[in-house]
Amino acid sequence: MGNAAENNTSATPAVVATTNTKPFLNFLQAIEYTSRLSLQFDDNIFLTEDLEDSDVKEIFTQGLEYNGSEGDNFFHWAYVGDYDYYDQESLGVLSHSANVLYSYRPVDHFSFGIGSNYYWLSDSRITAAIGDRLLALGYAQASPYLEFKYELNPRTTLQTDLKYQKLDARNGTNDDYIDNKRLTAIQQLNYSLTEDDLLVSFFGYQYDQIAFPQISEKSAASNRVYLGATQKFPGVVDMTYGIGFEQVDMDDEANSDDHNVDQYVGFETTFSVYTKFKASYSHNYKHPSLRREYTQYASNLFKINLDHTLDPKTSILWNYSYEKQGFSSADILAGQTSEGKKTDIQTIGLTLNRKLNPLLTLGLNYDYTKRDTEFVGEGYTDNRYTINLTARY
Repeated sequence: MGNAAENNTSATPAVVATTNTKPFLNFLQAIEYTSRLSLQFDDNIFLTEDLEDSDVKEIFTQGLEYNGSEGDNFFHWAYVGDYDYYDQESLGVLSHSANVLYSYRPVDHFSFGIGSNYYWLSDSRITAAIGDRLLALGYAQASPYLEFKYELNPRTTLQTDLKYQKLDARNGTNDDYIDNKRLTAIQQLNYSLTEDDLLVSFFGYQYDQIAFPQISEKSAASNRVYLGATQKFPGVVDMTYGIGFEQVDMDDEANSDDHNVDQYVGFETTFSVYTKFKASYSHNYKHPSLRREYTQYASNLFKINLDHTLDPKTSILWNYSYEKQGFSSADILAGQTSEGKKTDIQTIGLTLNRKLNPLLTLGLNYDYTKRDTEFVGEGYTDNRYTINLTARY
């Protein structure tokens, strides 16, 4: 970014002196900035089943990213801010997302990291999707975490993750069943079954605890044991399969506990640096519901992603996902013994990027979402067409 030293001995003392006397300037020069202007047409801005309302909006995005390392220390932080202005609604919506990570390797075979992710959306009549709900309100979500990794021997690695998440919907009349705090602890052992690391098995234990401060009946804890393996076929594909066994214990004795078996399969091609194809299927994963009537819902999610570089300046990205959500938990809050509802969500995304020069990139995007659900007023079809110009400097 304009601060690299030339590779000769005589230049080295001058560069070192500059680094010592102008650390803040060097820090600013190491930041990568991204600015984007977008024009988007959305044919269903309120995500409604009937009385769809279209609008054109202008979007300004500013991003910053920094990556730095010194010895065994690594530091990363990034920020993206969006301002969306809806023409017909004469409405502006702000959102911010940020993440930070610091990692350190104090001794051989051991490293740890500490970080956090944060997302904030301003209050608005424009609908947003959170988990299994559609909400026209703002919210904030913070997710700090700790990571530890220890190499027991060249073929065995022990990894520990500790995560905390707080979701706060800023609407006092409608957030009783949404606001929650979640704690997750994961212990995983990876063992290479082959000396060349082409077949790696994993075994782990995951503990989850979720609490809804206003509705204690929805709080729960779960214990999940899982195992699986990753098989690499060099120059062709990487494949992963896993299976988990979970016990969900509800805090309220009147609410039904749950036994669950989940599975995951995925693969990623490695035959070309110009074409990447990924596909995955997650079966029967349980998630805490953000509705009054349901304590848990099962998710079955299928995803495909294709990223292809047409030439040094042009790339195309296509993705598709299909999720089936099933709600079958006991409903003690509404006084029903059981209830069953389903939601099917399909998304398609198509992006074409063309690099105009080393600074500017032109992008064309099409995004499609179709939500079929048995919940009244929450089904919709949405099409968005976007053209954007991105500057990286």
